[in-house]
Amino acid sequence: MEVPGSSSTISEEQPRKQEGLSDTRTDSVKQSLISSEEWLQLHGLKSNKLTLKQILSQIGFPHCEDYVMSLGRLVASRYADGLFPRIYTSEDGRVYNLTAKSELISQYMEHLTQAMESYKQRMDWLTSNSRQIFGVILEQCITIVLDFGGMLEEELSLCRDALTMVLQEQVAHIAKFNVIWVSQEPVKWQENAVPVTAPSIAAAISWVEKLPFELASSHTSRLEALLEAGKDEVIESIYYFVVGDIPEESKELLLQQALEIPCPVCTVSFNARGQGTIAFLKDLSAKTFSRFHAFAERTECVEFPAFPIKDGDSVITWNSRKLKGKLPPGAGVREDVFLIWREMEEAGSILAQIQRLVAETPKTSVATTDHELKDFTNGAHESNPEDAWDSEKWLQKYGLKAQKLSFYNVIADCSFRHADGVVDIKSKPENESVQTSAETNKKTVHAKYCSRFVHAPWKDGSLVHVCITKEKYTWFSERVHAVLAQIQRRIKWLQDGSQGLFGKVPSDCVYILIDTSHSMTGKLDLVKNKVIQLIQEQLKHKKKFNFVQFDAQASAWQEKLVEINEDNLKGAQAWIRDIKIGSSTNTLSALQIAFADEETQVIYLLTDGRPDQGPRSEVKQTHPH
Repeated sequence: MEVPGSSSTISEEQPRKQEGLSDTRTDSVKQSLISSEEWLQLHGLKSNKLTLKQILSQIGFPHCEDYVMSLGRLVASRYADGLFPRIYTSEDGRVYNLTAKSELISQYMEHLTQAMESYKQRMDWLTSNSRQIFGVILEQCITIVLDFGGMLEEELSLCRDALTMVLQEQVAHIAKFNVIWVSQEPVKWQENAVPVTAPSIAAAISWVEKLPFELASSHTSRLEALLEAGKDEVIESIYYFVVGDIPEESKELLLQQALEIPCPVCTVSFNARGQGTIAFLKDLSAKTFSRFHAFAERTECVEFPAFPIKDGDSVITWNSRKLKGKLPPGAGVREDVFLIWREMEEAGSILAQIQRLVAETPKTSVATTDHELKDFTNGAHESNPEDAWDSEKWLQKYGLKAQKLSFYNVIADCSFRHADGVVDIKSKPENESVQTSAETNKKTVHAKYCSRFVHAPWKDGSLVHVCITKEKYTWFSERVHAVLAQIQRRIKWLQDGSQGLFGKVPSDCVYILIDTSHSMTGKLDLVKNKVIQLIQEQLKHKKKFNFVQFDAQASAWQEKLVEINEDNLKGAQAWIRDIKIGSSTNTLSALQIAFADEETQVIYLLTDGRPDQGPRSEVKQTHPH
């Protein structure tokens, strides 16, 4: 079948670097058309020596601790003990003494800020223009297979605009390409992939713009087009661009014959109207060891008036204004965007820690004794065993009372009792002829200079006078501010990571129940990330754990609580990542599984909706446990 306006074969000997095209094919563009993994190898924290461990090795030295055989116990280095601020790293569990000047630390803060800005720019780039619609083309030789079989007629112009952006923004920077249209018989723009030149890009755009609106008439036509694309031996990957939905009979055929396609098939969904198509395209790309991408344009078709293009506006700019959308339901999180987001979050976390170091570094040591500095620095960066303490135990060591900074502790050495009362006064007797010894008389007296001092009630109800010197006030102010800053850090730490959702897990035998019903769509990925954080940050320090996911039915990871070891931790994380969205909410079944285990000490129920059985029914049926 021929398409009107189809161009003739373009000579492969035609020079690829045409005038006007070579200016845009810069190193920066080429570096952009790579996967996020490769991009992070060039620009990530590790490659730029900006991980927390790498930074700490430059601004301090590790606090040494080792097992001495002759003594039969751990011995810690006391070199410079208490002289330097310390920081505990959760990555390797080491404590570092910080020796760098604030200027050097500030340089690392600047580098981290710049890194975060570059990650933000990369995320913006990944989620704009043709990358939002098509993902990123990573190969140098590709064939794009266009499946318009499920298209609505009013979507044809949008698809043309989308493909024009892809050809001009991405295909223009690779080596070879071809385009095939799914029809009664596959319609090829060129017999085989041709070199990328300015004329070939223009010719392909012209060919795409002349494609008619035609629904696929055969359930085998999609497979035939993909197999035809695979016959070109120079092709590294096929990009299967699907508009709308795919009939069920075509899905079954494609999945059965997927392995016959000789190269990877990257699937791109445009305006899918059902999650079934999204799930199918994910499976197809997985079977051919490739990637999946999805884009949903506006839910309603919007007619755009033919405004004249202003000076300086390109066709790409105009098209990008029309094509605004997002990920459709069921598409999940884009992995390439998630990797950059995770690196940016890590950079932000490291920057926050480094900023705290600058804020906590003592400006002078004149007003603070070595003993006080040791108390402050040791408290500011808690050691790993203290992470498991509850707040009550933590305050027993670091609270105001423990640091002897309560009101009565502070004024004890600068106060004195108010001494009014009745005293005995010796005087001459009134009648010396009768009485020769001195006479004792009772008299009420008051403490001298009372009005010059502050009065304060003591804890036993008596009154004391307080004399606070300027030096005493300065000492107390510094100590209190240090302890309050330490408490604020503890509060922030309690709200970070998995603790923001779970708090501190107090028990050793833990069940986590995860709602995977349909109402969790759009929320489950966040929950899974938080549960994996919980495993890595808290559960690894416990004794036993288990997980249950429930929708219409409840399914446990293991039959009962299992010991916590490296294999079980890895297995649990893999199981969590594989959890899928289901149907209804059978909370009772999940609770019964957890309560049936005699070793269960605590249950965490993660759900967003009303259970199938109703709250009262569940409470009644689980109350005996």
